[in-house]
Amino acid sequence: MGLKIWVVMGALAGLVAGLLLDTVIPLPPLYMRLTQLAMIVFGALIAGGVYEGARVVTQGREPSVSTDVPRRRWIARFVPRRPRA
Repeated sequence: MGLKIWVVMGALAGLVAGLLLDTVIPLPPLYMRLTQLAMIVFGALIAGGVYEGARVVTQGREPSVSTDVPRRRWIARFVPRRPRA
């Protein structure tokens, strides 16, 4: 997942928040549309910042890829899988 996906999802979250705000607060149409636009831009900026922050923490790697050390599989061969009768 790249930066583009994160920004689009953040913008969609801002749009949903703006639409929910439209149902709760009665504002004139111009102010409501400007508020919705601001929420869309704010959501996209926050999502982009979260993605870039995650890249900094993972030292430039893709945040959706696991950074855990792979498990050593050879030990699992010696563990009995079913109890002996």
